[in-house]
Amino acid sequence: MESFEHMGYWWLPGEPNEPISDLPDRAIPGKLSFDPATGGILELLGNLDIEDPYRINIWKKYEIIQGIESGSGKCVTLQGCFVTSISHRDTFSEIKMIVNYIFTGYDYWFDSVEDIEFDNLTVGYTYLNDWMFQKNFDYDLKRTDYKRMLDYSISYTTPEPIEIPLENATIELWAAASTSSSITEISLKDKYRITITPREPKRFFEYLTFIKFHLPNFLTLATGRTNFPLNVAGIVSKDRGGMSIFYKVQGYVDKDRQVSLWSMLFTFKDVEEDLPKYLLNWIRKSEKLEAAYNLFFRKQYSKVVVLDSELLSLAQALEAYHRNVYGGEYLSKEDYEPIRIALIDAIPDCVDDKHRASLEGTFKYGYQYSLRTRLREVFDEVLSEQSDDLKKLVGNPADFIHRLVETRNYFTHRDGEPSSAVLSDDELYTFTRRMRMLLQICFLEEMEFPPNEITRLLNANQEYQNLTKDKSA
Repeated sequence: MESFEHMGYWWLPGEPNEPISDLPDRAIPGKLSFDPATGGILELLGNLDIEDPYRINIWKKYEIIQGIESGSGKCVTLQGCFVTSISHRDTFSEIKMIVNYIFTGYDYWFDSVEDIEFDNLTVGYTYLNDWMFQKNFDYDLKRTDYKRMLDYSISYTTPEPIEIPLENATIELWAAASTSSSITEISLKDKYRITITPREPKRFFEYLTFIKFHLPNFLTLATGRTNFPLNVAGIVSKDRGGMSIFYKVQGYVDKDRQVSLWSMLFTFKDVEEDLPKYLLNWIRKSEKLEAAYNLFFRKQYSKVVVLDSELLSLAQALEAYHRNVYGGEYLSKEDYEPIRIALIDAIPDCVDDKHRASLEGTFKYGYQYSLRTRLREVFDEVLSEQSDDLKKLVGNPADFIHRLVETRNYFTHRDGEPSSAVLSDDELYTFTRRMRMLLQICFLEEMEFPPNEITRLLNANQEYQNLTKDKSA
């Protein structure tokens, strides 16, 4: 998403489809600015509440504000606006707001949140082009001799769109060349986009799980790089055309937008034949895997990484993964309840209230598997067919599990001197990388990649190769 600043006129919604010629009577001037890292800001020279212009409070919320850009004449709808500062002058007020979502197009505004509906939504991501890795350009070079160029021609073949049917929607991967030229230069760029088309029009906020969670996380897992939206656009209807959409992007960094194929976990070509199955599994299992997804991808969207915090997050992710997908109880919660009550009743009366509350909290989940047990099951049962790959990655699984659990416990409680099993500061970086790779293998398993395909992908992956060279850390 590109940053921008636009002057314009702004007002609260009136009658639906009110003629533009009537708007300036109740519109006030102001500046709309946007940056993907910080979001939208609206600065007004006046109060939108014409009937009572002096009554406005900090954090007052406006669900919808409409406007028009002075230069382009584009119609703008702002959704989710909150007042952050007010300065009263003799004849007017200066008001500043944060804006959650910006919709721009021509000849059309949304009048309410419920009105923000699209037939389909299209989005481009940071590393989508690299992941697709398609050769759509070709060139022909003719020379009269080895020094002099006679003719240079470039051709572009638009690739066929790739349709992926889902349960209630269709996802389409498509590309088109964008061009720019001057007297001395011509630039051609291949740009891939993803279009989500539901069976029937959906409100914008029903698309958000796809464009902010499912798709970028899938591409981030595949490429090993954080995927941010480059642009988002929606088709309102055939009659009303499209709109560009802008919003604050969590953790946004304007990074180098190239990534090596060798650093990817898998490319489009790796999964082309079975992509519908893998993507559908990724989405279907998101409810059970949501906690593991969030903890795993937290680092990707954070500008600062603290290694001990990352180890704790990844340990939580592995625990949540096993618990939510595979369960894991010594006995049912109902059967455990008498045991829990007996343990509480056995606490001596001399124990103070805070200590008693802590012990009761410990007893609460005593029927569930420990982290150590869950990790053993991940290695011995869930990923049993990848045992050779895992041994290359972590060495002896029992030692790896023991060090992870001991370090997790020490970082959680910080009581006394650490045991010899607790990882040193020098060991943490490589160990957490191995934990991340272990979780990636778990995700591939849940998407139902065949075991031999997982092995092939790992052996072609630069990160896995680096981690398997030396397991002494």
